[in-house]
Amino acid sequence: GNVWQMVDGLRIAADGTINLWSADRPGSGEWVSTGVKYGPGGRHGFPVSLHDERGDGFDLSLLFLPSEVTSDEDDALIGDWVWGRWEGRETVAYHGGNWSYGSNAGLFHLRLHNAPSHSNTSIGARLAKVI
Repeated sequence: GNVWQMVDGLRIAADGTINLWSADRPGSGEWVSTGVKYGPGGRHGFPVSLHDERGDGFDLSLLFLPSEVTSDEDDALIGDWVWGRWEGRETVAYHGGNWSYGSNAGLFHLRLHNAPSHSNTSIGARLAKVI
């Protein structure tokens, strides 16, 4: 669609630490601090490497979460743009993009620099039911 899709269960703490919903209780709203800092920090760009750290209750290799970015699309592992996080505040993840992002939008387009309270008409979500 023509909206950003919110990615529930992934947030970046104010200090840059990646937090995920508990793998033991998916969808429960229980957060696990991975202890891993988001690699690119506040830098934007195309992913050249991805986080692959694993630990008790988390596996970052499943997320396609960039650990490093470049401004050169030819050097990218994934050709969709990533917006880095805002330094010093908690942020949540959106992916996809909308028409105004042109060729930078796409399946792996990721935006990590909005506060959880952010709202906009270009943001949507999909409801999921655990069976």
